[in-house]
Amino acid sequence: MPLPDIFWFLTDSICGYPRKDKFSLLKTYQQLAAAGEGFFFEEALSLFPSTFGAVYSMLTGRFPCYTICDYAPRPEPWHRRSWERNYLRLLSQAGYRVFSLVCYEVGHRWMATVSEALVDPGSFAGGNQLDARELGDRLRAFLKEDPPSPLLVFVHFRAGDRGVDRELSRLISFLRAQGRWEEALVLICSDHGYRTFLETRNPLHFDDVHVASLRPAVFLKLPARWRGRFPPRRVRERIYTIDLWETILDLLGVSCGFEREAHSFKAALQGPSASPCRLVRGDAYFAFQPVRRSFVVAGPYKLNLSARGHQLVRLEGHQEEPWPEPARARELLAFFHQTHQRQEALMREQVRAAFDHSFLAHLSGQRILLPRAQFPPLLVNTLAELLRHHGNTVIQDLQGAGGRAFDLGILVFNRLTGYGLARLKKELKRRGIKVQKFLYINTQLQLVSLKEGYGAFFWRELRRRRSLLWKRPAGTLLWLFYFPFFFNWHLRPYYRP
Repeated sequence: MPLPDIFWFLTDSICGYPRKDKFSLLKTYQQLAAAGEGFFFEEALSLFPSTFGAVYSMLTGRFPCYTICDYAPRPEPWHRRSWERNYLRLLSQAGYRVFSLVCYEVGHRWMATVSEALVDPGSFAGGNQLDARELGDRLRAFLKEDPPSPLLVFVHFRAGDRGVDRELSRLISFLRAQGRWEEALVLICSDHGYRTFLETRNPLHFDDVHVASLRPAVFLKLPARWRGRFPPRRVRERIYTIDLWETILDLLGVSCGFEREAHSFKAALQGPSASPCRLVRGDAYFAFQPVRRSFVVAGPYKLNLSARGHQLVRLEGHQEEPWPEPARARELLAFFHQTHQRQEALMREQVRAAFDHSFLAHLSGQRILLPRAQFPPLLVNTLAELLRHHGNTVIQDLQGAGGRAFDLGILVFNRLTGYGLARLKKELKRRGIKVQKFLYINTQLQLVSLKEGYGAFFWRELRRRRSLLWKRPAGTLLWLFYFPFFFNWHLRPYYRP
């Protein structure tokens, strides 16, 4: 039996339920659900409220906490172990040619390592993002060349693009006209849901792990010849987006040998069945972000965790009702601690791999000051261990460094502004600590020469994003003004020498 073509359309941030804003369930989803050609999932749940972690989780079948430490602008060599163990590579090995059309530059860079990109990198000059019409035109031009089957095409539409619904409808009509629609496997889904500022009083949607922020729209159409075994229906049992590609590989008979947390829900496609009650962890930030928002779900129960406390809730549709059940809360909290220990071990492995690829691995016999009072602590402490192992003298506590001289001082240029580093250098001067040379490194352990502080960040980013100031002023101003203050506020506790 020949393998079907696969088309995956990702509608960024579109919710799986009707709303009164641009993140509402698109008409195309509703029309497909009403037509009865496939499966519309009413209770889909994402494990990450931001694109990077949500898509990474979908493609690897891993909990977001097990993927990478930080938002990385490009895949580095130390990401290969986790990133290259993904479903697209398995399908490529099974005979598929995999292509991608991604609307933004960072996503394009990552997907280009596991697919053939149909977008030229120059399209993203000046921070440009491709709109729905541009993506649709490129896909139609590509398909008119009649590429051989089986092929897999991934198209990622921009969040908040009001042209997505119209372009999706046009692409479906085009696939029908080409004779590709009936026998193709088509996944149309979102990476996560969305809650606006009016709902959260926070303009950062990815700071929110409320169930409404995690409700994506999901539609799956199987090849027509499979419909006898998998009659289309509206699926009311809960599914998780981490399981989507695990299920697709199960349907195709493609085996997967790498470690993952995803489960196939193939049984739910054959008819109504009880959803397996399993413990699932999601997050809002990676390990190297100064904010912690995590959650654990088991059946109808959800434990929301943050640095400010935990709360057990019961899921009621798109709402979360507080649920005082201490025994259940302890069970979910124990699972979080179990996964957190595993997460920290994996993050240390990534720091070691990044260290081996960095200039730091060549330092030996140096007297190094690496202040402990920096963020992220896991990176700082692991780095200190590695430097000592390479024959360096490393001092972390400033109290024991008073009046001493060092060859090098290593400061971690944390997210956006390098918050706290200027204050830290003043503290060193006050204590009489002499440092011959300071090295600024980012969370990828790469040497950077950026000036710290909000003023330097503002002018640097304003120059880089000036063309976007007129195209998308709200997002640009949010990045320039709100983002740095938000993250700096959460970084403050770490910079107390």
